[in-house]
Amino acid sequence: MAISQLSTSVLKNILKLTEQRESLLGEIAKIESQIESLYAGGVVAAKAPRGRGASTKAAKAIGSKSSGRRGALKEAILAALKASGDKGISVKELSEKLGVKAQNVHVWFSSTGRKLGTIQKLSAGRYRLKA
Repeated sequence: MAISQLSTSVLKNILKLTEQRESLLGEIAKIESQIESLYAGGVVAAKAPRGRGASTKAAKAIGSKSSGRRGALKEAILAALKASGDKGISVKELSEKLGVKAQNVHVWFSSTGRKLGTIQKLSAGRYRLKA
């Protein structure tokens, strides 16, 4: 069907179905974040707020694992690197120890960690503090 042949009622139905789809995708995101939270040992919120845009806000709030403090990840990574000594620590070990995604740790090393100048890359995905 060509766009010029679409009637107002068809467009309204498309809009209604698109809104339903967005709502369901928000619910799925909320459920997935609750599952992730349970795997990580977190607490799941009893009920999420309802309304337009609420599902994405709820998913972000429930899935949030940060301590809420700016620089908390930096402190935790530097402490773990210091504790690991000369042998260093892998990104996988760090992510498991800190309870964050390995991808987030990789990104931290490639951005913030690079700027510090005190971190040495030993091999692929393995880091230590410079001696």
